[in-house]
Amino acid sequence: MWWRLKIAECCATGLYLGRSPVAPGTVGTLLAFPLAWIMLYLPLNLQLLCYVFLAAGLTLAASIWGVYLKDSDHRSIVCDEIIGILPLLLYFEAHLWFWAFLLFRIFDIIKPWPISWVDRAVKGALGCMLDDVLAGAIAFGILYGAALYMGS
Repeated sequence: MWWRLKIAECCATGLYLGRSPVAPGTVGTLLAFPLAWIMLYLPLNLQLLCYVFLAAGLTLAASIWGVYLKDSDHRSIVCDEIIGILPLLLYFEAHLWFWAFLLFRIFDIIKPWPISWVDRAVKGALGCMLDDVLAGAIAFGILYGAALYMGS
């Protein structure tokens, strides 16, 4: 079923943004911005439901595409970046999105503990997704604390 592989590739690579020859993870992360903008028009319960379905569907796509490539965390797989940053974009106001993006990418790239531990310990598509979700959670905590401190 070639179409299943093509759909998985399209989803896992973030509509093929993961094929960017330069910084595919950063380029792929950008797809989360219009997605968040659309999701913000939904009530909170539907945003959460969409996020859960997206996370499950994109994990499946990453699994299928990763098996095909024989690398579950191939550089072209960028759907994990989308799932990792999306909660930040849905929670924080648009004027903080640059900082959300910057913090998320820093933590995703340098992978400090415990992100590095998850990256090594959890294999397959789940590990690919979880380290970015954790990078997003840490970025969320820092941005939330800064916003509280600054009174935003």
